[in-house]
Amino acid sequence: MNQNLGDRVYNAVLDKIVRQEFPEAGRLPSEAKLAEMFSVSRPVIREALARLRDDGLVTSRKGSGSFVRSRIGNSKAEIGPIGGINQVLQCHEFRAEVEGAAAAAAASNPHRSLIHLVEEALSRVQSETGVPHTDATTDFEFHLAVARAAGNPYYEFTMRSICDHLLFAMTLGRQLGIRDPQERSERRRTEHQAIYAAIAAGNADGARDLMRKHILESRHRLLNGGP
Repeated sequence: MNQNLGDRVYNAVLDKIVRQEFPEAGRLPSEAKLAEMFSVSRPVIREALARLRDDGLVTSRKGSGSFVRSRIGNSKAEIGPIGGINQVLQCHEFRAEVEGAAAAAAASNPHRSLIHLVEEALSRVQSETGVPHTDATTDFEFHLAVARAAGNPYYEFTMRSICDHLLFAMTLGRQLGIRDPQERSERRRTEHQAIYAAIAAGNADGARDLMRKHILESRHRLLNGGP
């Protein structure tokens, strides 16, 4: 029973960190307040905080309490702006490997409370507006939700560090998709739905393969202009 409660509190605190309800470098509520917030005992809170420390998400300062760790990757990684189509294609190749691994991790993550973020992001993807940058932002939020659901903060940090590059590539793909834009949009929705279904089913290999295929198909569509 204690283990189940510890999992619940761990996931709830992680969710609040991801949503920045517990902000970066900010102090977490005291053990007593957390116990009251989640209706559990203080030993359960200590267990969850120990796991969060082990995972590098929080740090303890003697006499001061627990704090959310500062996130790496807020500096855009010094890559600089995208310099041309070749760098856009390299971005797709990099994404295929990293996001494929993130999707597999999300599917195999035993602490699955963050999968609802992927489902919520999917519902927004399913109603594209036809405005390239707006739709690209919604698309990015889906991929970021998958990274969050992986339960390993480095996936999210990596996605955020190349956010500008991803949005540029996603927007460019929509702007160049002048041939059969409706079919392109429908294909993207179908691919996103399949990725979510594999994650929700706990199919790690399937989620990895579907994410990689989705990103590499996007690269192919960008190169060839087809649906």
